[in-house]
Amino acid sequence: MEHLIGRTLTDCQKELESKNIKYTVVSNNHNVNGDTVLVTNVKVLQDNSVILTTGEFIFNLKD
Repeated sequence: MEHLIGRTLTDCQKELESKNIKYTVVSNNHNVNGDTVLVTNVKVLQDNSVILTTGEFIFNLKD
């Protein structure tokens, strides 16, 4: 699931939903108001559900 890190939240949600994987989104913003929500960490739990940690950025980490 590490391939999800750096991708937009929307893309990650679509991928997980297409695979019928349950997920939870946790916002990790620390006073940054940007326009792009990216996944910054992924954790797979014992029940195979996923926790997506996100942050808002004014740039794309892949650029």
